[in-house]
Amino acid sequence: MFSFAADYLDLIRFFKPGGTLLIFLPHAWGLTMAAYAQNLQLKSYVQWLLRFLAWSFSARSLACTVNDMCDYKFDRDVERTRTRPIASGKISLLSAGLFSAAQLLIYLALIWTNDHAH
Repeated sequence: MFSFAADYLDLIRFFKPGGTLLIFLPHAWGLTMAAYAQNLQLKSYVQWLLRFLAWSFSARSLACTVNDMCDYKFDRDVERTRTRPIASGKISLLSAGLFSAAQLLIYLALIWTNDHAH
């Protein structure tokens, strides 16, 4: 059970948050400037920060999965990437495709539940 979950956590690079931070930090910075300029309440500010963090994490995770699906043949031939879950055969291409569909639904749900998108 744990190795199964570990393979999917590896697929989305869960323990390598650099990509998520690269997406999140510009949003956080912009939100901070806007919150200051508009005197946004702390509760709303924190809610928006958490939304941006969730969006950033889900977008980056989906991108990692799709990238690995597209590059698995190349990844097998590269020392640094040959142990990735799809390239190494730990996760099948079909399973990764179904997982990416679920990730996309989660991402869209996060976007659609944004009550301030007008």
